[in-house]
Amino acid sequence: MADAARNERPSVLDNPHAERVKRVAGLAGRSARQRSGLLLVEGPQAVRELVLHRAQDVCDVYLGEDALTRHVDIARAARAATPWVHTVTEDVARALSRDAQGVVAVARASALVGGAVPPAGEPWSGRTWAVDSPPPRRGTEVVVV
Repeated sequence: MADAARNERPSVLDNPHAERVKRVAGLAGRSARQRSGLLLVEGPQAVRELVLHRAQDVCDVYLGEDALTRHVDIARAARAATPWVHTVTEDVARALSRDAQGVVAVARASALVGGAVPPAGEPWSGRTWAVDSPPPRRGTEVVVV
């Protein structure tokens, strides 16, 4: 019984200084993205588009407690995309990203058009991922800032 309790995941991630939180937040930096081949997707609209249209590239989704009630559609779509949907306290949500409104995801770089993290020196702004969306939105692209 003690082993099972030790292996259980916490229902809410509540330590903003945890190593996992630092690693995820670190994906905002170029070197971490290049090393890992992962990217940080921030904010409700970007995460919504990711989980709906690039589910195969979703690694983890982190939702603040307030965001769970405000963005039920994102939580539902995230759970359909990956088993790794984590509820986090507002302190942890801010540690992950101050600008994400409590909605953050980690995705494989293959979510980007071209499927790779841009080389050193190339800008991230304006990068897009192709969205395989159903009509009438076919060919829509989402800008990842």
